[in-house]
Amino acid sequence: MTDDQLGPVPQNKIYKPFAIQLATFLGGPLAAGYLIAENFKLLGEPEKIKLTWIHTLLATAVIYTAIFVVPALKNIPSYIFPILYSGLASFLVQRYQGNKIREHLVNGGQFYPTWRALLISVIAAMVTVAIMFTVLVLTNNQLLQKMPH
Repeated sequence: MTDDQLGPVPQNKIYKPFAIQLATFLGGPLAAGYLIAENFKLLGEPEKIKLTWIHTLLATAVIYTAIFVVPALKNIPSYIFPILYSGLASFLVQRYQGNKIREHLVNGGQFYPTWRALLISVIAAMVTVAIMFTVLVLTNNQLLQKMPH
């Protein structure tokens, strides 16, 4: 490829798909939402940020509500849920950001280190636990009694 076929060198760093998938597995859907929204912002698609957060919050609510209230889920090993939502996040990143991420790479753009995404996953996990704790306190632990053991 010659220099005249390349676009300008991107000035922003973005998150690699693998870093998003790993952070999602460890930090949950909130980590995915944050990292995907950040990539949309840094890739010049700010109009997609709000929709990303709406989907993230809905998915988080559905996932954790289902885990707490659907008795049949107690038979599913707990590690399956992170595998499923990190796989879904990976698919969505490839579907909606893959071309722009490849273009970013081809044009010499840089990526944030994976440890940064992992730090975000720790923060997202802490936020998720805080929200779950608050919900449990507000519901007088009724959800905890329904949770699969």
